[in-house]
Amino acid sequence: PLEGRMTQPALVRRLDSDQGHTLLEVELREGRNRQIRRVAELLGHPVVDLQRTAIATISLGSLPEGRWRPLNEGEWRALTSPPR
Repeated sequence: PLEGRMTQPALVRRLDSDQGHTLLEVELREGRNRQIRRVAELLGHPVVDLQRTAIATISLGSLPEGRWRPLNEGEWRALTSPPR
């Protein structure tokens, strides 16, 4: 729980492990403020580095950290269409 509420389940995959560090891929269903860092800290595993690779169905690809780009029409439609 964070702030008295349970988080939605996340999909977690271990990608690599070496000398006390583990590389995980975490797929969230919701994005609460600093959710990954706070949950990891509660579990006794502080985050050393965090990289976002996608937002919803939009892959960030090679977009540099701290940069943005306009959405194309298909991406915009996917984000604004009601769920089926």
